[in-house]
Amino acid sequence: MKGKHLSWVIVIVAIIGFTVFACGEPGGGGGKLELTEVSAKDLQTWTGQTAVISFTTSATGDYYYILRRSYSTAPTSEDILNQTSSYSDIEKRTEAVNKGKNEIKIYGLTQGSEYTAYLLAKNQSNTTGVKTVTFTPSAKIIGNWTVTDKSAVWGSSPQIQCVLFAEGKYFAVSNSNIFSSPDGMEWTAQSMSGFGLTGSIYGIAYGNGIIMIGVGRNSILYSEDGGSTWQKGGDPFDGVAIGTYNYPNLLKFAGGKFIISLTEPNGGNIGIPSAIYIAQSADGETWSYVFKDGYTVGNSLQFYDMAYGNGVYIALHGGGWSVSNDGFETNNWTTHDYTWGSSSTYNILCDDTVNPNLFIAGVRRTQYIFGSDGSSIRYVTGPTTISAAGCIVKGDGVYVIGTDGQDIWYSSNGEKWSSYSFSSDIIDSPSRTNLIVYGNGKFIIFLRDGKIVCNG
Repeated sequence: MKGKHLSWVIVIVAIIGFTVFACGEPGGGGGKLELTEVSAKDLQTWTGQTAVISFTTSATGDYYYILRRSYSTAPTSEDILNQTSSYSDIEKRTEAVNKGKNEIKIYGLTQGSEYTAYLLAKNQSNTTGVKTVTFTPSAKIIGNWTVTDKSAVWGSSPQIQCVLFAEGKYFAVSNSNIFSSPDGMEWTAQSMSGFGLTGSIYGIAYGNGIIMIGVGRNSILYSEDGGSTWQKGGDPFDGVAIGTYNYPNLLKFAGGKFIISLTEPNGGNIGIPSAIYIAQSADGETWSYVFKDGYTVGNSLQFYDMAYGNGVYIALHGGGWSVSNDGFETNNWTTHDYTWGSSSTYNILCDDTVNPNLFIAGVRRTQYIFGSDGSSIRYVTGPTTISAAGCIVKGDGVYVIGTDGQDIWYSSNGEKWSSYSFSSDIIDSPSRTNLIVYGNGKFIIFLRDGKIVCNG
């Protein structure tokens, strides 16, 4: 068979592992092989951990491949053919190829590191020369953020308490207004003063076609039309005497219902809790007690966060976490203590739409993954940063943690985390990241000084 020109294309995609695809038509093994052009294209995924090397062969045979960091010594033809072991080899592989287009998928790459792939092909007729291609996996988060000052929109108190994306809109709530936006840039304010509600916002959640906001000492607002109109809901804790230091501190939608927790301090001493009350509702009007008599969690003041997945509720509190397997139907919780001390885990996320067995939690300066039944927890390697972990969101195939600093942490699988530090012209030291929301294909970070940072 006569030789043909071959084209190589590298595409960076967001996958993890190593696979070879044979896309061309089968052919005999006696034709001469030639390798010609090599090129690289970066798709700019968040993590940039995967590459696909596409190449074409003029006949059937086998390819031999080694990947090394670009600063490493190049392998010889014999190294590649013999798959010689080397400390500098990132990946090496040999597989059969068909005549036509073939692909090699490469996994576990490091964003920002430069790699060089070395490849040759061989069959009964000949062995080709070595062809190389050099590429650097990058990510969309690098150099793709803009900052906008929205403090004039938020008003005299620019501190946004809660954020949400639901019904195709972004929502942000302060202690006096509800803000909504179709694109994250143009915001409309709705005052809460007409409802006679005062006090701090303690949560915003979406489920069953309802957007719900927890307000003040014992009130909620909810919307059934995507935030166009709001109405005051039923009293979640009707019959509970709300004292000076009693306050709801968590609103979540989990397991098909809205859940609110309220802390009752012991003897009015805010530092010594007596019990945690839980109320639940499917519609915001009718509420029922789950823990009417209170639930004691050691010396914890409150539930910090809660997640549901795989039929399990996990609630975080000071010094540990508690697990319920019956959806709060009984006061039947199993409490676990952190073995490393009394650090509090403030945020937890269950990726119930993709992996309901995966619970990711952010503590002050690290991350943890809970077992699928909530009975165990393990440390996950995090970036070396002094900022404290904050909210956790997922979007665009990546988990993102706000850190109350000038950086964010991100991971494609919850196991390996990287950090990204914003330049001072995007986030300066006094600003600090606060809350993050994902929707319509972009992340929006709300800063403490009233600015927002957007990557789309």
